[in-house]
Amino acid sequence: MAIDFKFWADAGLAGVLTQISSQQLVDGSSAANDFIVYFGAQSASVKAENSTDPGTAQLQVTVASNVADWAAGAVAANQIMKPTVGNGYKYQAQGSGTAVTEPAWPTTIGATVAQDGITYECIDEIHEPAECVLSADSAGLGTNTPGAALDIGVSVTGGVAVPIYLRVDQGAHPFGTYTDIKLVVPDLLQSAI
Repeated sequence: MAIDFKFWADAGLAGVLTQISSQQLVDGSSAANDFIVYFGAQSASVKAENSTDPGTAQLQVTVASNVADWAAGAVAANQIMKPTVGNGYKYQAQGSGTAVTEPAWPTTIGATVAQDGITYECIDEIHEPAECVLSADSAGLGTNTPGAALDIGVSVTGGVAVPIYLRVDQGAHPFGTYTDIKLVVPDLLQSAI
């Protein structure tokens, strides 16, 4: 069965959330970006529960990286990735090839490293999940622990929009628009009501 539960841009569950974009000013002085997104399904005939212990364990929303980890194998030109051990930066392959060994990643934007015939360029800093705060209301954005999961209940019925408040702390990132994070609900089990 296809999963109907998604993150939505509106409380009416009409527009699927395609990405989370946060902005950083040229001078690095951007305040945190706050968002309200919604978790739910349009159909009222389904429910979501935690697959590890349905009806008992909490469903949790977590922040995850939207940038794939480097992996051995085929690499396409212009493919964007991050190291398997995070260092705060993302990289773009300048050509295609077959990756065998993970490179020693530079941490200067614009710097390059060659490994297995593929050149990778450090293109920008990356937002990490630990720079994000989740809450069930706006007040919790100032008190909840950055990087922590958010419990949203043991069951969510379709047709109901569950508000998720998200704060992305900009820190000292360079100027730009960042789409490095996404929201996920691990262990999601959908069933008919």
